[in-house]
Amino acid sequence: EGRREIIIGGRNWGSGSSREHAPLAIKSCGVKCVIAPSFARIFYRNSINIGLPIVECTQAAEEIQAGDQVEVDFATGVITDVTTGKTYQSAPFPAFIEGIIQGGGDAKFNMALNLISTWAIVMPLSFMAAFWWKLPVEWVGVVIQSDQIFKCLPTWLHFRKYTWMKKLTR
Repeated sequence: EGRREIIIGGRNWGSGSSREHAPLAIKSCGVKCVIAPSFARIFYRNSINIGLPIVECTQAAEEIQAGDQVEVDFATGVITDVTTGKTYQSAPFPAFIEGIIQGGGDAKFNMALNLISTWAIVMPLSFMAAFWWKLPVEWVGVVIQSDQIFKCLPTWLHFRKYTWMKKLTR
């Protein structure tokens, strides 16, 4: 029916999700925003990267009921439960994050970066760490998580292009 849904989550929402796939799946389902008392940091970062607004507001997350009509003004941080008439105040996004969200994030870049870093770098290194170098399991785990290190340079270079700003000002 063309409605865009808002998800009300619990504390540390998105915990255990270390890839962009979780917020991307949520956004792809037509979700307009996620409101929760707190978010896992990596989920928060991934959500912003793909342009999914997430708002931290404990009181709103605890009081808004399923089926309530909710509106969020991201510029001011005001959450309005239209059904009950109650308003809640959250911290507004800083201007640069608002720009990334309004620009729709950069899911294509993030997905390509994830595919390359996971399958071309981390998986082969993890395989070598476990079976060739015979490292202890703890070190293999470190190698598996090393994709974040490999993503730093391409992400920094991409950010310097200001692609999100170009999308925003089109």
